Amino acid sequence: MVGGQFASAEAQLHAGLREMIYSRSLPLATRHLQIVPSQLDPRAGVVGLSYLVADRVFAPHRINQLLAG
Repeated sequence: MVGGQFASAEAQLHAGLREMIYSRSLPLATRHLQIVPSQLDPRAGVVGLSYLVADRVFAPHRINQLLAG
């Protein structure tokens, strides 16, 4: 998935990215690879941050600390 400003870039830039990925990867790793623009657009940063916070808050060791304390 391609996000940020690059997601709305021209097809030529996407072709360059695709070429670089394929040249640096093994064929097995890219056999079913799809390069698509993100659907989040300007919300991508906020959504990513919310996942990061949720991962930290609800990490197993944090839950254990809350239950013990």
